[in-house]
Amino acid sequence: MGPASVVFYLAAYIATNLLAFGVVMAFSRVTGLEDIKDYAGMSRRNPWLGLMMLAAFLSLAGMPPFGGFVAKVFVFAAGVQAGYTWLIIVGILNSILGVYYYLNTMKFVYLYRMPNEDEENHPILLTRPYAIALAILALGVILVGTVFAPWFSWSDAAALNLF
Repeated sequence: MGPASVVFYLAAYIATNLLAFGVVMAFSRVTGLEDIKDYAGMSRRNPWLGLMMLAAFLSLAGMPPFGGFVAKVFVFAAGVQAGYTWLIIVGILNSILGVYYYLNTMKFVYLYRMPNEDEENHPILLTRPYAIALAILALGVILVGTVFAPWFSWSDAAALNLF
């Protein structure tokens, strides 16, 4: 179960990070801003971009129904099966710590407002390729978390070829 879980985790993690960094790149390209505080009001400026960032960060945090949750469950189950319970406890504590950082960023996206509360006059418009790529990645992160059986069987087959 270990090698298949690692391959599955890597696939879910790559898709999730591509989504997260894609949102950051799209935001930076349109606004020219890169600081966390600059994300204030992003969900009002482009609700879909904010939602995709939320999906990516919740997946990275390991929340259901996203791919990161299922991937962590498989890796933790393989660790328990192999007798590394102490390492799984460290991993779970690390995941809990990571939730703080992900939700801290989402606080700016959803709870804080732009200076002068001027979101309506500063929309974040995405080009069609950016929007399509981010939508496909978001759908992938959700599908990996909800319909994981075929993905895990592909990971198992890949692990057999790799290991």
